[in-house]
Amino acid sequence: MARSPDEPEPIVTLRDGRAVIVRELTPGDEAEVARLVGASADARLSFYERSAQQRGAEASGETPSAAFVALISADQRIVGYATYLAVDEQDGELAGVVDPAFAGIGLGTLLVRRAAEHARLTGLETLHVDLHPGSEDTAAMIRDSGFPSHWDLAYPVARVELLLGRTRPGWSTPEYPPAEE
Repeated sequence: MARSPDEPEPIVTLRDGRAVIVRELTPGDEAEVARLVGASADARLSFYERSAQQRGAEASGETPSAAFVALISADQRIVGYATYLAVDEQDGELAGVVDPAFAGIGLGTLLVRRAAEHARLTGLETLHVDLHPGSEDTAAMIRDSGFPSHWDLAYPVARVELLLGRTRPGWSTPEYPPAEE
């Protein structure tokens, strides 16, 4: 779904009325994303490092991956980031981070949806997220994304699989997006 360079970036209004732009990550965003991720100081750091390495090495286009950022529309400051990496032909892993000043207003959920839909369109069937103690905000983003999911609540790391396809062998999977009632 390539957008014309002349087409303006879409602006999304969050639940608190603030406006953000969500777009794919560009090379010029790396330093700002590193600042945002560094502020999170948790288990996602190694994932982001792998994601950045893969983006740098994926000129061949063989492995699906994408990264998205959310910027304040007024000053273009990055306040959210989500990325996924394909693990194999069907599955991938997902991570995201949101500036704490933007937590709880739907930005993370928006980013998860954007990344998951992109992954679905590249042919992936699932994305998994590992939740560590203290990942309540991430769990809420996944829960609110609207994608069917399977939760393996093993302690200390819970694994959540977002089911991107309409069916999964052996699993009962509701349709996404949900049918209008």
